[in-house]
Amino acid sequence: EYDDVMNEQRKVVYDYRRQILSKDGGVKGMIREFMEDGAEECVISHVEEKTRPEMWDINPVNETLLRQFGLRMEDSEVKGVLDRDALVSLVKAKVAGFYNDKALRLGDEVFSHVEKVILLHTLDALWKDHLLSMDHLKGGIGLRGYAQQNPLTEYKKEGFELFAAMIAGLKADSLERVFKVEVKKEDALPPIAEKAKEQKVTLSRGEVSPEPSKQAPVKGAIRVGRNDPCPCGSGQKYKKCCGK
Repeated sequence: EYDDVMNEQRKVVYDYRRQILSKDGGVKGMIREFMEDGAEECVISHVEEKTRPEMWDINPVNETLLRQFGLRMEDSEVKGVLDRDALVSLVKAKVAGFYNDKALRLGDEVFSHVEKVILLHTLDALWKDHLLSMDHLKGGIGLRGYAQQNPLTEYKKEGFELFAAMIAGLKADSLERVFKVEVKKEDALPPIAEKAKEQKVTLSRGEVSPEPSKQAPVKGAIRVGRNDPCPCGSGQKYKKCCGK
């Protein structure tokens, strides 16, 4: 039954990977879903539903927007908004407009490729960390019996909480990187190599993913934060690898 928990989580992760690697707009659909959730969370986490607009403090909303999307709301934009639902709609529209402008500026083909690389790299890195956390949880769960707790029940509960945190991290980290990445276009974007599509990637504990995570590199320079995972796939931070 412990394995059942991991199998359910693994299914979700592999479904995400299949969506990212699909050719029918899977990446765009995932990013837009993340955007909707992230924009709404920016508002509802800082604005009470029944609070009157004149009592709103927009500063925390802007701080979250700036960190997550690299943008902010102006006072003039918020003026005249009558309730929290309208504010959520306004923020969603602003985020979507910023995203569309960026896709137009970078070129849809290049931007889609960058999104795919970011999503795969972020998902695989978080999944590896999550597997280690679940190993640690399972290793120590037997001690719960001494505290008159059902070890399996506690494992399921805490495993779900860890997995929910991993998915939240996937959304937040992916959005931040997609919205803040810049690409210097020099040549046409090369197609993803056929060999890469056939490769299988070891995720952790000898597990092999059903889809590849390696992508042909984007022609041009992608700005990577010094503390971000290195794009080369080494698993190290950029500052300790290619960013030395």
